[in-house]
Amino acid sequence: RIIRVTLSKLGFNQIEEAGDGLEALNLITRNEVGLSIGIPEFDCILTDWNMPNFDGLHLLKKIRELPAYSKVPVVMITTEQSKDDVIEATRSGVSAYIVKPFTPDTLKAKISAFFKVA
Repeated sequence: RIIRVTLSKLGFNQIEEAGDGLEALNLITRNEVGLSIGIPEFDCILTDWNMPNFDGLHLLKKIRELPAYSKVPVVMITTEQSKDDVIEATRSGVSAYIVKPFTPDTLKAKISAFFKVA
């Protein structure tokens, strides 16, 4: 809920949520026409590392396999904070990494790096 409220305060009102990594991947790939012509449906993806079905790292790798999503920011929000985890996420194409617990200002700062926000 904190993430949704913070995003709304930043002016992001078209927000979709997924219950797990597989559901997220299905949302990301549901617009086959857009994907086929290189137009992503989402401008930014926030994911947790720890999710059922597909974890966030697996989701990140699947997202980066899609040409339409090669430049779309993916923000990993997680309790995983070891140096190896951060390196693996970075090598897999994560755009930003936020360790829980975090503040709304932290999320705002990470999102601001990709979009002009108030």
